[in-house]
Amino acid sequence: MRSAVSSFFAEDPDKVHDRKVSGLPIDLNVTAAKTSLRRLRDAIEATVTLYTLRPPPKKKGGVPQLLLPEMAEWSRHEAFCGGIASGELMHRTAARLAAIEELIITQRTAVSAVVSICLGDEAKALCKKGLDAIYAFELMIRDASDAKEAANKALKRATSSRGSALDGELKAASIKDGRKMVAAHQAAKAELEKAMAAIEQAEATLARADAELVRLVEEAQPVALKVASSARRDAENGPLSQAAEELAKVYRSFARGVVTVRQGDSLPTDYNPSVKRLAPKETTARYAAYVVQWTLAKRRCKESAALIEEFSKATLDTLLAPAQEKATIEALAHECEGAQLISSLRAVPFEGKPAHEEAERACRMALAALVAVLGDFRVLLKGQVTLAEEYEKKDKALKLLVGKRDEAAHQVSKLEGELGKLIDKREEEWHAAGSKEGAKAVAAVERASASLEKKSAEHAKLVEEVALKTTALEQAAAEIEAFAAGLSADGSGSVMELVAYPFAEGVRAFTTLCASRAEQAGTNQPFFEHASAAALWAIKLYEQKEREAAAKALAEGPSLALRALAFASQRAEEAGARARARAAEKLSELQARNAARQGRVNSAMSDEAGTGNRRANQGDVPPKPLLLAVLKPPCSALEWEEMLPALRQAAASRGGIGSGVAGSTDAGLVVVGAGLDVCNGFYKHVPDDALANGKPFFRNDDRSVPFFQQTTIGWSDTEWTRKKGYPEGVGCWGIAYDGHHRYMARGDSPFPPTTGWEVREDPKWKYPSVAPTLDLAHMAVPHTERLLRGVHPEAVAKVLLALMQLDDCDESGLDAAAASAAHIRSQLVDDSSAESVSMREAKPEMCGDLDVILNDIPRTWPDWQIETVGESGRFSAEDLRVILDAQVCAAESDLGAVGYSQGMADLAAWLLMRPLSRTAAYSALRRFSSLPLLRLCWRLDLDEWDALGELHTALIRRDRPVVAAHLDRIGISAAIYLPEWLMPIWCRSLSEECVAVVFSLMLLEGDAVILLVASAVIACIEAELLATRDIAVARKLMSDAPQRISLPALVGALAACTLTQADLAPLPGAAWPGTHIIELAAHDESCLGQKQLAAITDLAGKPRRTGEQGCD
Repeated sequence: MRSAVSSFFAEDPDKVHDRKVSGLPIDLNVTAAKTSLRRLRDAIEATVTLYTLRPPPKKKGGVPQLLLPEMAEWSRHEAFCGGIASGELMHRTAARLAAIEELIITQRTAVSAVVSICLGDEAKALCKKGLDAIYAFELMIRDASDAKEAANKALKRATSSRGSALDGELKAASIKDGRKMVAAHQAAKAELEKAMAAIEQAEATLARADAELVRLVEEAQPVALKVASSARRDAENGPLSQAAEELAKVYRSFARGVVTVRQGDSLPTDYNPSVKRLAPKETTARYAAYVVQWTLAKRRCKESAALIEEFSKATLDTLLAPAQEKATIEALAHECEGAQLISSLRAVPFEGKPAHEEAERACRMALAALVAVLGDFRVLLKGQVTLAEEYEKKDKALKLLVGKRDEAAHQVSKLEGELGKLIDKREEEWHAAGSKEGAKAVAAVERASASLEKKSAEHAKLVEEVALKTTALEQAAAEIEAFAAGLSADGSGSVMELVAYPFAEGVRAFTTLCASRAEQAGTNQPFFEHASAAALWAIKLYEQKEREAAAKALAEGPSLALRALAFASQRAEEAGARARARAAEKLSELQARNAARQGRVNSAMSDEAGTGNRRANQGDVPPKPLLLAVLKPPCSALEWEEMLPALRQAAASRGGIGSGVAGSTDAGLVVVGAGLDVCNGFYKHVPDDALANGKPFFRNDDRSVPFFQQTTIGWSDTEWTRKKGYPEGVGCWGIAYDGHHRYMARGDSPFPPTTGWEVREDPKWKYPSVAPTLDLAHMAVPHTERLLRGVHPEAVAKVLLALMQLDDCDESGLDAAAASAAHIRSQLVDDSSAESVSMREAKPEMCGDLDVILNDIPRTWPDWQIETVGESGRFSAEDLRVILDAQVCAAESDLGAVGYSQGMADLAAWLLMRPLSRTAAYSALRRFSSLPLLRLCWRLDLDEWDALGELHTALIRRDRPVVAAHLDRIGISAAIYLPEWLMPIWCRSLSEECVAVVFSLMLLEGDAVILLVASAVIACIEAELLATRDIAVARKLMSDAPQRISLPALVGALAACTLTQADLAPLPGAAWPGTHIIELAAHDESCLGQKQLAAITDLAGKPRRTGEQGCD
């Protein structure tokens, strides 16, 4: 946190001082006080730097502010195309921005003054005072320590000299010459006395140094610590506390000022800004004034949108406070000791507080929506300018055409005069009819008549063309005039609705953000009340919210939809790459998969589009839109053929994923009866496991067992498996424990087989030789995911029959019911006969149903009916009649069944076209008619249909509130469109591909799927619905638009819809789809949901476990 030194060559004074006192015996309390003051000083310097280095608003080189003089100038311009109210609203709104800018400048000036004086001058001076006291004490310790060290050195030297003197005395005593001995003895004695004096002096100096060190510790150290503590206390109680209070006061004053501005007070009275770019010049054309107005509007909207975007990107985050304010203030508070000061400092930053964060999100969304509104208005005006310019061109062409018409009229008049003269001349020369002159006169009249006829026809054509073009121009002129009049009014299509109100709402969100620091932000009512403009603005905000939700989903995890778009063109190439990867060694295969996955993540993150996570089943948050939900290619007909047994078993055991396994909601299978008990239990489906080999892979869900000891079920085809008797290309399924296969089975099935397992025995393994049995009922989710990718057209019939478990259709049941129906029809041939009357009295409902069937068959898919059976994609009317007649007779003995209802004919015909045989189609129709929700639809009970419509409407209100409000506004209720969708069970409304998926899901997941599909269709056609303005157009759209919905779009919308068991309470007996579709598990990448995004994000950030070893 230490600030940069003032000069490149200067050295940090703290480091210089620390080197001076390094290694000295300084008390730890002194060092702690010094370090604490330094940290406080550095935190103060960082805070001063934070506030004083902020760029000034709207200056040269400064950051852009939300100041829109273009809007103010446009609203007061003579070429303004809006009305008085819209101009006044726009000018007052722009004036609010100018007033807020002045408040921002005042706020920043005040903040800089507070920080500069209180922190930059006073607080830093007090910290310096405390540090100076400590530095002085440490330097005194250094001086005393240096004196003590010098005394020690002198004492050492004196002691050495004394030793030398004593050695001299010994040497003197050994001298034989007496005189020399005396002289040497005296010299040694003198040296000894000098050394003893030096020792005495050094010891005295050392004692004084020790005494000085003791004195410094006992007297000077408490004083230095007291001065440092006093300086810290004075800094905290004085300038730091004052700075915290003044900063909070400045921010509150700014917020209150903004509240006043938002309420319409304190606005500049003479705000008339000028702009650099002038208005276009007017020409002499008829609509030149409109072109000038609209061109000016386009320019001002473009300039304003650019300023708003720049402000949102560069300034909005640091508008009210500098970046990192909260972190910097928190660091300063961390270095302070007073509890009240710490509380005051932490109250200064508003960053992170709920009210401020919510206001910032709303402001950012409103500004983005405002930019979109201005862009839409520019596009609208651009189109109108083009129309006006086209009008001018057509007007000039019409004038030329009128000239030609007038010229043609003149020519006709001239030819008529000439013809009259020729006729008169012919009459005059009639007496000489046989003469040469008479013949010439007759020929001249004929030529003149032909020219007149030709010119008259040309003139008539010109007259008609002029009339048509005049009418077209008058209509175009009326449309231009109406558009201009609409702009200047205050109703629908006005500048008020299209620009002024959104501008005011965007600025209102901005002022709310600025006022969010105030304790009482005041009222947040709109600046101007306008019903239609408010509704349009609400739609724009909702659209922006959906775009932000998609962007957030893209930021949190790669969107499966984007990857689908990115890889659609590369699907064949990737399939080949995967095949080559499977042929490589195990390690290379794993690396290739990981690289491909990372590439998909990076590709998705680089693309532009929206996506989102679906909401929880029990929330009030509107669902976020999901895009395409299909990435993997659909299964081939052969693959569906291989999966039919598993589909049949899953449908037979349908009752919720994980039923029979406590607490399990994951896809997987159950192993029972294995002699090795550790192999029994629930195995979770983990297709992305490193050992998956491109086949389904399962791990035991027992988390108490270490990962490397977990039992697994997987497929392999290696040299080892071939030695064990499993051919190449077939492979084997194995149940493995502790790195070894314990049970093995042939690998030519798409899933592990339920029976047929062989026990692998080994002398060192001691457990009963009992083979296990597998339960695949929990594999519904993988089947659901495959269905969501689409069912191959050639496999539709087999898949439906497998899901209905109609392996052997009962022909005798059809024959008996058809024979009974034929007998009854034979008695109804003559309505006047006694047999007919008796039959109708005995069985009125059955007879009525048979009559309706005859009327419905000719209008059921009439273009697809054929006379003979066998043509693919078509059906026989006779087959359809036999099936429906048999259904009516069979329903008589089925309690609660419906004999015939409109919609059954469409369903039966669709089944025949798949193609299903007559017997299979009859059995399928019987199966469908047994589903509770379909019975409810076909019973045509008004109370039940009211409950069904209310449930659908409630789902739309909850998930798509904007659409629900729009449908209410134009008068569309569920009773208008829902019967057309649900009576034929979608087979007339959706495409064949979508219907096959809906039928399959309904059989696998539950009949309430059709209600989810209704919500999904509304989501898919939402944009088109919102564009409708009357009931007729909306009704036709809801009838035609579902046919255009693609399967990926339907699946994506389906995953975003919500349906709970509580929702179905008004519809007793309807089977809830559970979480299979609403929230698919994250074990596969074929559907998009909240768990999937989290799983994909994990895959992008975590490496695969390449160290795992396969089983032998």
